[in-house]
Amino acid sequence: SQTLTETKMKKYIKHTLFVAATLFLVSACDSRLDVQPTQSIDESTALATEQDVQVTLIGTYDGMSSTNLYGGAIQYAGDLLGDDREVVFGGTFVTLDELWRKTITTGNTQVRDTWLSAYSTINRANNVLSALDKVSAANKNSIEGQARLIRGAMYFEMVKLFAKAWGDGDNAANPGVPLVLTPTRSVTDADYKARNSVAEVYAQVIDDLTKAEQLAKTPVAAAMLSRVYLMQGNYALARDAANR
Repeated sequence: SQTLTETKMKKYIKHTLFVAATLFLVSACDSRLDVQPTQSIDESTALATEQDVQVTLIGTYDGMSSTNLYGGAIQYAGDLLGDDREVVFGGTFVTLDELWRKTITTGNTQVRDTWLSAYSTINRANNVLSALDKVSAANKNSIEGQARLIRGAMYFEMVKLFAKAWGDGDNAANPGVPLVLTPTRSVTDADYKARNSVAEVYAQVIDDLTKAEQLAKTPVAAAMLSRVYLMQGNYALARDAANR
């Protein structure tokens, strides 16, 4: 009887130790697997410090350099759309052939990607501008100016690509592109904005670029302004901006 009891006790102890060890291992595994993602940051902490804002500004430049924007598409889209049979496009990309022939379909992925990349870049600039209170006084003007420069440049390219040219009809009535001037962090029905007029978009572009030149002291903003004024036929202001 005593031997039987001892055997039962040994089994009970072994069972208890096994359960405890299992729970410990499970707990250890849980803590190892419970890691914070490095490819994304929660919005409540994404722009908490000046360094966060500066990193976001670098990301805004990265967005602008996309192959769908200044990394290629803006340049060749302008050439293809502006061509009047001076050249013959012989490429095999249907998306680009549609641009050249002015027969763009709703399924044109290059048009889609340029639109999405531009608004993604604009949203990054908006995020920077929304967090200027985290930036020191010594750097605030420069960071705001750079963000406004990028946003203004993007809207200038977008209104040229997706709207009638300045002066082609009524600028105040012709649809331009939607002006989004605050960060979009989740898409709701309120984010499906109507298109602002061509005149409104140009006014925003000039406002952003003018403030960019004043704040960041960058000649790039003056260069962009000269192109905006040239598109508007305001040759005196285009000359002055180009000289600066």
